[in-house]
Amino acid sequence: RFGDIVAILDSDTRFGRTYRGGAVTIGVVVHGDSNLNGHGPGVTTLMTSKTALIEPFLDEGANLANFFKVKKAKASGKAPLGAKKKGRR
Repeated sequence: RFGDIVAILDSDTRFGRTYRGGAVTIGVVVHGDSNLNGHGPGVTTLMTSKTALIEPFLDEGANLANFFKVKKAKASGKAPLGAKKKGRR
């Protein structure tokens, strides 16, 4: 959802987006999916660590709308990215 606060594991965004095992980036979802190559959901970085100093946790209410009391964020009805789905291996 727009405004969701998300953790991206193994992502170091200190100098652009790069893969680094153990790194953690915390960001906010700022745009949605697109049919153009390379333009999927977009995340703006809020903080990053090249090592596992940031320990993410799941919070269904982690959305800017809830933090700023603008309006209650609607549930997406979808499992978080990376979550295991029932019946799948």
